[in-house]
Amino acid sequence: MDFFDILGQMAQAECPSCGAATSSYSHSCENCGASLGESEDPSLNLRDSSAGSRAGLDKTEMHESKNLKKLKQAVADLRAGGAVEVYLAAVDEVAVMVESALELYTSPYMQERIANMEPGPAQIYKEMAKAAQELSSSLDHMENPDQAEAGLKRFEAGLWKVDAIQDRTIAKATQLADAGEA
Repeated sequence: MDFFDILGQMAQAECPSCGAATSSYSHSCENCGASLGESEDPSLNLRDSSAGSRAGLDKTEMHESKNLKKLKQAVADLRAGGAVEVYLAAVDEVAVMVESALELYTSPYMQERIANMEPGPAQIYKEMAKAAQELSSSLDHMENPDQAEAGLKRFEAGLWKVDAIQDRTIAKATQLADAGEA
């Protein structure tokens, strides 16, 4: 499960009656209509969906990031005399993913949902939106091959911010899962 799956799952609650996943912002189950009741922080009430993690969360480690690997390889190939077109194609491929995330975070739909979230999860989304903007800006720099290395460093710095957000999210989810077992 990647971080965007985790964020999507954070907006889910498990119906106490039928066990179906439903929006944590609903007062009743979308499947059976049963009352979901009130919880302290419903948007962080995660289902246990993984045997490997008590809160059902995993993350992509920085050294495993396919996008970072792709950009590092593209910059290395460019430095070694590779074709600019191949380099730009790699940058554009990563940019499509980043722009999709940025469009989601800045969409009116998402802004309305964020406005109605509890403060903790809302802050996570706001931080992720800011990180996506920084990643997008770094890719804009990388579109100029003369700025490839500087843009790559900025992209990596943006990913470190995402990594820190992931760590805090996983720690909070694990804390909530542990509290539920007590």
